[in-house]
Amino acid sequence: MSTPNLLGQRGSSLFGILFVIILIIVLIFMFDMGFILFGACGNSDDMLGCIVGMLTEPEEEPASEGSVTATGVISGEYGGEVRSVTVNMTFPLEGGAVTGNFSGDCDGTIKGTFAGGSGGAISGSGKGSCAFVMPASGSFSGSVNTSAKTVPIHGSGSAAGFSGEGDMTLSY
Repeated sequence: MSTPNLLGQRGSSLFGILFVIILIIVLIFMFDMGFILFGACGNSDDMLGCIVGMLTEPEEEPASEGSVTATGVISGEYGGEVRSVTVNMTFPLEGGAVTGNFSGDCDGTIKGTFAGGSGGAISGSGKGSCAFVMPASGSFSGSVNTSAKTVPIHGSGSAAGFSGEGDMTLSY
């Protein structure tokens, strides 16, 4: 009775190498997703809830009475291609917490504060990802013009190796 020579069989090394390459790609992807999720949820009190919220499309919470949603679009040429992101921010006109999101070439959430009233200061930050694997973050500050129903802000951000800053006006 002879035992088979498993090391000398044809084809087994090719499948082994393919398996190792796929395993390495999966581990890199998992590490990258962990980095993005930790960056977005690192200072959250409910880390698990934050991660689940980012991985699943969170339901829009109804805006409280007296709240408005300001919307605007950021666009520009980055890396030789035209990119755009739509920004939505909801805040009560009497002042309070600012919540929102951005979507398009990059997706994520926005959190901040609004002092209230016309000319009141608004500021905050946003965190998310571009192309599902590259972290994106930014911050903004500005004021709210209740008579013109506009929110002129100045912001800065970085994503996918690019960073920049500029001004935009959201309207409601």
